[in-house]
Amino acid sequence: MRLVMRLVIRLAKKVVKVKRRRLVNEPIHQMQPDESSCVLTCIAMALGLDVLTVLRDVRDLGLGWKNGTDYQQMAYILGEYGVGCVPIQVEGTGIIAGSYICNVASLNRLGQSHAIFMHRDEQGGIRIFDPQNGRHDRAYYSMFEETPMTGLARLDDYFDLLLGDER
Repeated sequence: MRLVMRLVIRLAKKVVKVKRRRLVNEPIHQMQPDESSCVLTCIAMALGLDVLTVLRDVRDLGLGWKNGTDYQQMAYILGEYGVGCVPIQVEGTGIIAGSYICNVASLNRLGQSHAIFMHRDEQGGIRIFDPQNGRHDRAYYSMFEETPMTGLARLDDYFDLLLGDER
């Protein structure tokens, strides 16, 4: 019994917590460092963090990204930062001001999906931030009207309030 308690205490001490963040109002484009980190790069842009910081935090949480990041992993990672994400209808109408991570067809890998970050300001302007932009010999999305989205997740800062967590 004592041995089990010691093990539980040791494991509890290893629980990793990342610093809570807020979504930024003026995102800055970042380039993904490898082929599989588009979702994590989008998270970095949404939170105003360096992508390498997000990669380190994800590694510290015990998650991998070399095979891509699915919606559940993305929601978990964002939740660790105190940000929620809600899947919404894909239609372009009704997209309100805010930050979104969008699932799109990859322009560089046939049959694969890719993530881009989209920000709509209060005046209705939409900016597309494709993590592929800037990579050598890579096609990328740049205009909202030409972006065929297959999935869309709205990011929200109010997630902590739902959990009763204060910053």
